Amino acid sequence: YDRLNFTVPTGDNGDSYDRFQVLLDRIDQSCDIIDQVLDGIPPGPVNIKLPKIVKAPEGSVYIRTENPLGQCGYYLVSDGKKNPWRLKMRTPSFSNISMLSYLLEGALLSDMIAILGSVFFVVGDVDR
Repeated sequence: YDRLNFTVPTGDNGDSYDRFQVLLDRIDQSCDIIDQVLDGIPPGPVNIKLPKIVKAPEGSVYIRTENPLGQCGYYLVSDGKKNPWRLKMRTPSFSNISMLSYLLEGALLSDMIAILGSVFFVVGDVDR
């Protein structure tokens, strides 16, 4: 990130329109970042042949990645064998719906669709 020129989109009001506008701004920033990264890729092959089975070394690691709904977390524990001993994934949907009790407090029934649509969650992620 230190070699990329971008700004982090934020909103000021915290309403449904603001959350949607931030999403659109994030898409715009993502396109700019992709353009910058593509310009910086050196010539030559960009893919490598991997073995069919990749064994993780013994130990544990926690990795965060960004996706369109928010931050994902992956906690991997390996005993050095063929399969990981444990893999826990934290998807952003559960965190995103945790704010619903605050957003819906005092809201009109007619506003619920816009509020729910602006929270960005996937029902399949919520039941983890």
